[in-house]
Amino acid sequence: MPDPQVSVSLAEVKRLAPMTGSKEQATLTFSMDADLRSVFSWNTKQLFLFLQAEYGTPDSTVNQVVLWDTIIQQKEKARIRLKNHKTKYSFIHPSKGLKGAQVNLTLVWHVMPRVGFMYTQSRTFPGGRLPDKYVQ
Repeated sequence: MPDPQVSVSLAEVKRLAPMTGSKEQATLTFSMDADLRSVFSWNTKQLFLFLQAEYGTPDSTVNQVVLWDTIIQQKEKARIRLKNHKTKYSFIHPSKGLKGAQVNLTLVWHVMPRVGFMYTQSRTFPGGRLPDKYVQ
């Protein structure tokens, strides 16, 4: 099984605010340095990558939200360097609980072969704690 070099970090919490009803939304940026070229072989059709935030709240101990994704179809494009990159999808929680939440960031990649079974690998990194107060 390949062992690619991957690093992900939470760069900045730009906004943490209440929404209509009891929802809360966080606006984040992240940095990523990932070299997934070792995952490619003659049998690799494409990689589907996504970055998710994992956190606990008083309502639910496990919450997962997809923040960003991409598809890579060529080995040469499997070297990803992003700095202070804006998330692609909104980080919305359906109730109060984001303030002060500990967040981990997990990069997941599905390897889709031309022939055979698809497999998944991932790496989790500590993202830090969201602010205790709303940030506008």
